[in-house]
Order: sequence, then structure tokens, then C-alpha cells
Amino acid sequence: MVSKELFTYHVKKALEGYYDAASLQLSPLIDLLNLVSALGETRIACLRRLLRETIEALKPPSSIPYNEQAWVGYRVLWSRYIQSRSQFAICEELGLSRTSYYRYLAEAIDAVSAILWDRYIALTPTEDRPNTIRPTDTGPIERAVRLSGYSSLQATRLAEIAEIIDDVLRIISPLENQCGITIRVSLPTQFPDTYYLSAGIVRQVLLIVLTEAIQIACNDVVNLIVAASKSEIAWRITQLRSDLLVSMDARVASNMAAAQALLAAHNGRLWSERDERKCFTLGFALPVCHPRTVLIVDDDPDTVELYTRYLRTGPYLVRTARTAQDVRKLLAQDLPDLVVLDVLLPGEDGWNILQQLKTMPETAHIPIIVCSVLSQPLLALALGAKEVLRKPVEQGTFLRAVSAALNLPEVPG
Repeated sequence: MVSKELFTYHVKKALEGYYDAASLQLSPLIDLLNLVSALGETRIACLRRLLRETIEALKPPSSIPYNEQAWVGYRVLWSRYIQSRSQFAICEELGLSRTSYYRYLAEAIDAVSAILWDRYIALTPTEDRPNTIRPTDTGPIERAVRLSGYSSLQATRLAEIAEIIDDVLRIISPLENQCGITIRVSLPTQFPDTYYLSAGIVRQVLLIVLTEAIQIACNDVVNLIVAASKSEIAWRITQLRSDLLVSMDARVASNMAAAQALLAAHNGRLWSERDERKCFTLGFALPVCHPRTVLIVDDDPDTVELYTRYLRTGPYLVRTARTAQDVRKLLAQDLPDLVVLDVLLPGEDGWNILQQLKTMPETAHIPIIVCSVLSQPLLALALGAKEVLRKPVEQGTFLRAVSAALNLPEVPG
């Protein structure tokens, strides 16, 4: 069973290759959707017909005027893929900006994917189906976990930590004034040059815990103390009159659960403690990551985006290159820990890149994973590739190959 994310990727590529028989012939959707050709119809024609019918299913009822907003997504999708019109022509006809065009197009593609996904799920044996089907709104905990998956690691220095705190304090200052509270911040005097952590998660958790903390302060001052060690950065909010983690208030409990979910998704923790004056402290910590740099060499932006999304779930920094020339420029700046390489590239192909990287003394040690639609594993391995994966690649397969190449603990799934 494929993930919904990869399924949507297949749908997008099939739409982009709607009139390209060779592209549709290789589309995994043919097998995933168990397409059976009608009499005199090829499997390619069957997939093309299914895509067209699914797009038509998005067509608003005739009772809605054609110039209403409800028609825009359908018209963008139909014009782009069925009529093969350019982005410029579509934007001019519909009066859309470039940003609006891409937003409507992405939403329409997601809608087509959702219809076809339901069909795929119906064809999948019950025991192989996902454990849960997510409704539109799954509550704060699920939203928090989903958000954490899109929070990539960033190089963070003490100045950036201070900026995050200042930004959070600016946002909550109206509530701080309303409660008559002053938040005093204490930053460490010693701080390593650079930490890698998710600044987005820090910001969201700080907003949650400080918003709740200033409402239960023991007096008119709440202390925010930041401490750094080699393994983690910790934030402690002191001078609280009750324990937020055992609150019986449903709203507070829900917000604390959301904070815990955000932190847990990045191996962080949330805790509380009581001091000798019977005031409580609420603390949270995130581990310091030492990420590996992965260089993705592929000229297909959708594939690059997919692999980047896969890698965001782990301790990786992503660099990208489209051509052999791009690769040389990046290598001159810094050497990656791993290269993910497509062999079908414009100009100088990936075989030449692979051979050069493995014969140059300064890059010979870098493991290389070849990901391509071509199935030539013996040649790739003979040239020095660590692993060979055939496109399209599922997230679990991709991450296991990356972990193995870097000698990291194997990822589940």
C-alpha cells in the first residue's frame, strides 16, 4: 500500500503527462487503481479517460454562474491539462495572479487525488488499509503533529533564540498587559556557535505555554529561563500557582496536549515541578540535532520536493542540484554526507557524475544512492553506488536507504 502523499504525487505526474503516452504507460496509477481496459481501449486510454472523468466530477452544478469563484479551480485544471493552455493564458482569461493560479491548481489537483484515493482505498484489502481516516478537522493534537512534520531543522544561534522569544513576547503582550504580568527573560551566557533545531516548534510551544502561564502567575512576574547544554536546549517558566499539566480545564488540557505532541514529534519533552515555596515550574526541552547533509541531484522539481518532504522527518539538511555544473559548485562550497542521484539529467548525465565522485579522492568516501526510472542496478553498484532505488520511491524505502547509507539507526515503516 502506498502513502497518500506518494499517491498524490503519482496523480500530479499523470495529469502533467496527460497527452504523453510514454509517461502514462509508466504511471503506477494503472496498477494501483486496477484499471481494466474496455474493448478496443488501451490501458493508457483507460487512465486518460479516468483522469478526465475525475476532473469533470469537480465541475460545479449549472445553477452556479460560470463566473463565480466556485468554478475557478475546475476551469484552471481543465484549461491546464485537458486543453493544454499556458499559465499566462489561463491567468489572463480568469484574471488571476501567478500565486492565485498555483493555489487554485494545487487545490484542484488535491481534489482529484482525493477522489481517486477513495477508489484506491476501496480496492485495497481491509487489513492493508490505513488504521485511521482523518476527517477535515482532527483537533489540536493531530494538527500539532501534522505541523511538526513540516518544521525543518535550522541553524540556530543565541541571537535567533532571542529573536524567537522577542517575537513571541510581542504577540502575547496584549494578554500580558491585561493580566498585569511582566515576563522576565534569562538567556545563557555560554552558547555554542550553532545549534540545529526546529525554530517553528520552539515558537509554537512558547506561544502555547506562555499564554497559559501568565494567567496563573503566583505574583506579577513570570520568569522564562533558557539553558543550553551539549545535548539539548531547555526553557523553564517559573512562578506559577498551579500545575498546568494536571489542569482539569478542558481548554488548558487540550493546549498542553498539543504542546506535548509538537515536542514529542521532535523527541522533545514537557514537564512540571514544584519548588519549596509551593510554586510550580513548567519546562520543555528539545534535543540538539547534528544533522547530516543530503545533496539531491535531480532535474524534476516535483521529485526534489517529494524527497525533501521525506527528509524533513529526520535530522537532515537538504541541498539540491539540477545539473552536473550545479553539483560541482556545491561541492566546492561544502561536501555533503550523502548524495541522492538521478542518472537522467540534462547535459552531462548522472552516470558521469557518479563515476567522477567515486574516483576523486576528496569525494570517494561519500555514499551515493541512485534513484532513477532506469533499472540498471549492476552498473550503478559497479560504479560505486551504495544503493539503487527504482522510481517512484515510497517514503519508508527511501528513508531506510538513507539511514543505512549514513549508518544511522533504521527508521520504522
